[in-house]
Amino acid sequence: MSIALKFDQKGELYRAITTEKLKISTFSFTGSIAISYQFNKDNATREDDENGRVVTEVDAQHLVMLGANVGIRIGSNFALILYGIWNYDATTYKGSLRGADDNYVDVIFEGVWNLSRRLKLTSGYKKVLGYEDLDIDQLFMELTLRL
Repeated sequence: MSIALKFDQKGELYRAITTEKLKISTFSFTGSIAISYQFNKDNATREDDENGRVVTEVDAQHLVMLGANVGIRIGSNFALILYGIWNYDATTYKGSLRGADDNYVDVIFEGVWNLSRRLKLTSGYKKVLGYEDLDIDQLFMELTLRL
């Protein structure tokens, strides 16, 4: 289990993430399942155009995520991994955010190449499914230096 807490300058909690994970790994296969809860405090306000008053549309966001991945290792330094993550937004929104899609799925395919003991290259593609009014495709590349 992992827990991450972030506080603002006043010492108030504005973000919390907790994750429980089960992982299986062999020389040629890797896989895991995880469940996660994420809390984000919203301190933004919006002005109501009709009468000029300031309105907060949501006090905090509550996200629940359930995911799994399977991967295959090719040699000792490369792996191909497929992820599926179901996201549920349990937040009760007000104002213009009311009726927003509250559950969607991330599908991610990535390749991971360990260039050395300290240097790793990750690249891949992410597609988000389940939004009615939004089509999300993402290509990514990341270079990680382990200290």
